[in-house]
Amino acid sequence: RHLLAAGATLVYGGDLRANGFTELLFQLAARHAIAPREPVVINPLPWPVHCTMYWSELEAKAQAAAPVARIEPLARDGSVMLPALRAILPGHTPNKDEWKIGLTAMRQAVAARVDAYVLLGGQVDMTKIKGRMPGIAEEALEAIKAGRPVYLAGGFGGCARDVIEILGVAPAYPLSHAAEWGAAALFSHRSSKDLNAGLDPKELERLAVTANVDEMVALVLRGLQQLGVPAN
Repeated sequence: RHLLAAGATLVYGGDLRANGFTELLFQLAARHAIAPREPVVINPLPWPVHCTMYWSELEAKAQAAAPVARIEPLARDGSVMLPALRAILPGHTPNKDEWKIGLTAMRQAVAARVDAYVLLGGQVDMTKIKGRMPGIAEEALEAIKAGRPVYLAGGFGGCARDVIEILGVAPAYPLSHAAEWGAAALFSHRSSKDLNAGLDPKELERLAVTANVDEMVALVLRGLQQLGVPAN
């Protein structure tokens, strides 16, 4: 809400399930964005998520989200598909490899276009994960590779808290699952300095452990301001 009120554009690669987080972001944008003339939430929809949908269904969801949000169906390589091409796409059930390739491609495409990341929560049960690794972990890695500021809010636990632990931002915590999904190997040679967040070590740790949403907001906004990241 604070970022929307500041004029930011939010990018989120989630699915379109009923009452899911993507739908929530669309609703927040409609309520809190300041007189949007262009989309303030962009939903790059990974290939394996949308390829099973009929074009009419996808188009209806896109129209319902407009003008405050834009749904961008992605091809297997992460590029945005032209509507005319997507409209003639036959129904397709993605296999495991397509899920992995498509999710990674989406995350790489997002890393190439955004100014900063805010990461929190995240699934850590590998039996429920369709990508190469937990989604939050891959988001963090792609962000670091691209040199983007990363704000890890660990107060809700999940994968974000595991990444915090493995980067040495804050001490290990009792509910850590980092060893279960191979965090040490994935984040070898990485540290808290790679987060490039514009916050000092104490502020990073505070963001990593606080469960107070107002404090999270204040720290993220402070870091962005310190870095001079534009609101839009």
